Amino acid sequence: MKVLLLARSVEDWWENFQADTHEAEELLDGAPVTALESLEPTDGDRAGAYRQAVDSFATRLGHVRGWQHHPWPALAASLPTPALDGADTALALHMTALADLLDTAVGTTSEGAHTSIAETVEDRLLWHERRYWQAAATAHQLHPALSMNTLIDALAAAFLLSAHDQDEADALLARVPDLSDQPRDRRSAVRAWIHALYPSADARPWDSLQPDRLVERFLGRHLYRYPDLPGYLLSGATQSQLTQLLTVYARAAAQATARDRLEASLTALCVTHPDHLAEPAIEIATRSENPRALVDALQRILNDPTTSADLLERLAGQLPRTSHNLADFAADLIQRLVMLQREHADDPAQLPALARYLDRSSYRLGQLRRHEEGLAASTEAVAIWRRLDEEQPQAHLADLAKCLNSLAARLGALGHQEEALAAIQEAVEIRRELAATQPDLHLNDLAKSLNNLAYRLGKLGGHQEALAAIVEAVAIRRELAAAQPERYLFHLANNVHNMSVRLRDVGRFEEALAAVQEAVTIRRELAATRPDAFLPVLALSLNNLSARLGQAGRHDQALAAIDEAVMIRRRLATAQPAVHEPPLATCLSNLSSRLEPLGRYEEAAAAVEEAISIRRRLAAAQPSIYMPALAHGLHKYARYLEGLGRFEEAQAAEEEAASGDAGVRQSDGH
Repeated sequence: MKVLLLARSVEDWWENFQADTHEAEELLDGAPVTALESLEPTDGDRAGAYRQAVDSFATRLGHVRGWQHHPWPALAASLPTPALDGADTALALHMTALADLLDTAVGTTSEGAHTSIAETVEDRLLWHERRYWQAAATAHQLHPALSMNTLIDALAAAFLLSAHDQDEADALLARVPDLSDQPRDRRSAVRAWIHALYPSADARPWDSLQPDRLVERFLGRHLYRYPDLPGYLLSGATQSQLTQLLTVYARAAAQATARDRLEASLTALCVTHPDHLAEPAIEIATRSENPRALVDALQRILNDPTTSADLLERLAGQLPRTSHNLADFAADLIQRLVMLQREHADDPAQLPALARYLDRSSYRLGQLRRHEEGLAASTEAVAIWRRLDEEQPQAHLADLAKCLNSLAARLGALGHQEEALAAIQEAVEIRRELAATQPDLHLNDLAKSLNNLAYRLGKLGGHQEALAAIVEAVAIRRELAAAQPERYLFHLANNVHNMSVRLRDVGRFEEALAAVQEAVTIRRELAATRPDAFLPVLALSLNNLSARLGQAGRHDQALAAIDEAVMIRRRLATAQPAVHEPPLATCLSNLSSRLEPLGRYEEAAAAVEEAISIRRRLAAAQPSIYMPALAHGLHKYARYLEGLGRFEEAQAAEEEAASGDAGVRQSDGH
């Protein structure tokens, strides 16, 4: 039996769902995630689907209480097929069909009163929904005793925060401003009204307005007019309710017609109530389609001098290990905590905390390619741990090894390969000793350092030693990932990717291809659940896969892989050019190499020319790091230009490359 699950987007809920129970994990292991294209791609297809939807709605609406008296088949037959340019999804098309039928039934056309304020098909459906709310409120003897504005506030609260049980529902309704002074039985009647409108299939007091696009449009319009409402609802809200609030609010803010105002209101809400909303904002920012308002709020909370150290430490504890959306905020947050720790540096008992924050700062700065700052942080952290180890031998070895691992990464990123190798060799030695006595605690750390060691050895030409190190790391990680895939699969993919490079270095090309294919498979699954965290490493493995496929003569497949990598890197570089432009340049250069054997020389020249443009900018700021890659790209560009008969341009490129080569040699000599 196959099961097809449909969702609007893939976010952390999918990963959590897989890990919810052992049975779910086993059943869903390897389940593919496929992005759906437009259901009806052409105008003719959409028109036919529209007519089918109208006819289907007409057969059902006659059974809906209060709507039986309308001649639905005749109304459906009288409806002309409208322009369906915006109905690119099945949901949009069906909403249009339903709105057209309902408008016709009540005698409201495009010139009708309600459409003067309707910007979207959701607005048209909400107009009919409000008529339903008012009729039900009158039947429940709530209206006109309570105004519809008050009742709609209650609905907004119910949709925005939801409620797990009756007590949560009653507490929530008691915080709605114009219901707070009402008798308990009146609020209970409001709860019963909401339940009657949207009964729940389980024990919850109510369900929500469906589909999600409709409730988000309703909340977007309502919060646009009443931005202060959520502030009244926070006190006493559960963590689940606060997470729900930010999730739905962020989605409502993504509605294009009110985005700017809603984003500003959402940011202001979080900044005004940081103790309630800052921590859930970190979670939602990593999986929101529209994280800007939440990230802005977090940055403002961080920059506020009155924000407590306790809250900052709680936020640091909530940070995911990797996050594209939160990368800058994470680095700034940890640096702020380093500064706060320095205020207590005179107290020896506080030195371990300072060293740990320095190490975390190095990692976050490294993610942003701010390697010089990261190196300074790692160097200081290592110095602290060495001093503490002298005072208490063996007590701080694990922390020292961790910081040596980070130090090696920063040194290597800045081209100090021999110093990086020495640091990681010391880390491996320490962690091997620790893992021998406490494998449960230290085996994973040993695998991490072995991976780094393999990379450093490979940089210095020690390919056989590098392969031995990474094979050991992969063996450890396979064992760990078999027991806890949700924790170790990401790390296994890192090791397998590195093993592919090391296998290539020793000429074992078929095994190298198989390894990188495994890395791509794992990373694609991870990126499907959390693109914010895993798209960059997927692009890295696709780049490697393309090179291996090209080496095997499978040029069309190689081109497809590098095309996907370039697409991912472009998307990431748009948001964070300083972080993602260097790997984008690498992918573009490799794209040119994949186009060349297919005879597409003009495209190959254009790709490497774009890579050169990026590397010129990078080399101007950091010549020792980027000048070699720039010179390599210029040599390649010159070769393509010669093949195209553009000899003068080719000569100019070669001269610039020679100048760059000379500059690098002079820099190395100094």
